[in-house]
Amino acid sequence: KIKKGSITTKIIKEAIKKKVAEDVLSISHIEDKIARFAQSYLFAHTPHFFDVYLDNIKKVKKNEVVSAANSFFDFSRTVITILKPVLTEKEKKKKIYSKNSLKPELITLKNGLKVILKEDHSIPKTHAKLISLGGLRNETSKNNGIGHFVSELLGKETKNHTKQQLQNLFEGNGAHFQAHVGNNTFYCNLACLAEDFQTLLPIFKDAIFNTKFSESEIKELKRLTLQWISQRTDDWHSHGYYHFKKEFYQNHPYQLNILGEEKTVSKFTKKDLESYYTSLFSTNEMVLSIVGDFDKKKTISKLNALFGSLKIKKPEPKKLSRKSHTKMSNQHFDIPQNVGAIFMGFDGETFKNTKNCVKLDLLNTIVSGMAYPTGRLHQELREKGLVYMVHATNQAGCETGHFLINALTSKKNINDVLKIINRELKQVQNAPTSKKEFEQAIAQMKFYYKDRASSTESLTLMMSIDELYGRGFNYYETINKEIDNLDKKDIQITAKKYLKNAQLFTFSKKD
Repeated sequence: KIKKGSITTKIIKEAIKKKVAEDVLSISHIEDKIARFAQSYLFAHTPHFFDVYLDNIKKVKKNEVVSAANSFFDFSRTVITILKPVLTEKEKKKKIYSKNSLKPELITLKNGLKVILKEDHSIPKTHAKLISLGGLRNETSKNNGIGHFVSELLGKETKNHTKQQLQNLFEGNGAHFQAHVGNNTFYCNLACLAEDFQTLLPIFKDAIFNTKFSESEIKELKRLTLQWISQRTDDWHSHGYYHFKKEFYQNHPYQLNILGEEKTVSKFTKKDLESYYTSLFSTNEMVLSIVGDFDKKKTISKLNALFGSLKIKKPEPKKLSRKSHTKMSNQHFDIPQNVGAIFMGFDGETFKNTKNCVKLDLLNTIVSGMAYPTGRLHQELREKGLVYMVHATNQAGCETGHFLINALTSKKNINDVLKIINRELKQVQNAPTSKKEFEQAIAQMKFYYKDRASSTESLTLMMSIDELYGRGFNYYETINKEIDNLDKKDIQITAKKYLKNAQLFTFSKKD
């Protein structure tokens, strides 16, 4: 249609507006500006390349779009690539791709440690993950950031291996060892070639349980962490989300920042770090998962030898509570970036309430797309060229989490964007969703979960977390049944139940 000229001037103007908005709003912090100048010189030996580029976009006419379409949309030169699994006769006989051979299995070592095993011999790689309850829920305003600090030091040096030896063992084999901290968990990852897994598994265990903290590493990490904290305001999203969490989750550890604060990080001592570290993986609140190409019999034998002797304590479950918001609030913050940002939060759900979590995922899909830029807000706001991005997220927690709508716009458009967001939320609360929109949302949800499970690394995390949170290690295999049980009416019911007492935070540059 475009090649034939079946395109209106209105569509051209809307496209120009979207492109200009996309370009301008993508510049949110100093790194973007530096990269922009560098690219300008690289492309045209001038710092003004993008200025000229935008001016030219604004001047584009319908006939030029049609001409470009005819020049470049040459279907005789189109290349289409399709990837699909093809089994050889030998593979078919062995049934190495059959679902039964790839079913995950939960075993328990003699000391009570839960281990999830899932064989996948399609690619010669293996992922291992040891995950424990903790994260920000185990921090306070006095030691905030200690989890992240320790995670950065894990695997640097152990009582049995020097820093250089560990680098040679991991990086020398193309393997990766990393530790991470989240809202509710602390976990360590190993990703390696299948041929190296049996060799690196003892090193993985050593890096986790025998880390040695050196004063020189602590000093350098303090310098880096304080630098990262100082750069928090350089990015509109990290700055905005920092304030959103702090205000939304008052009096609960979820309000804390992963990096911590300058006043806490600067005071960390070696003794503080060692005390926190010894509490990390010494409880029954941890799960070890292994996914990929490995020999099951050899692996179980080695796991019993390496991890079976660990002392698993059984502490009292940590009891925290969080009060739901009972009224709306509206706060504004100044930021250095010349943009407008919106964070609109609502009380969400806990991990254990899986049915309501899935219903909130359905609402999320209708409102903004399930991890993909679709949904009503995207269509309304992007079509009008009012936002660079708009998205909603449903984040559950051990205690009540949040349902967050986030948009990046310009300062002058903040109020218009808010009007449309509020209008669409009222619409989804008060008017039935069409059958077509509901079916599209269901299909998108199923694809999202299937896509996540197709990644070895993602699946390792999913199974570990689901088992840790009490949903069961194979919850990902049953999620489609929960999605199939959803009804069109659930959208309105869920919207009315959760989209209330909005906590609104807006951000823009001070005049």
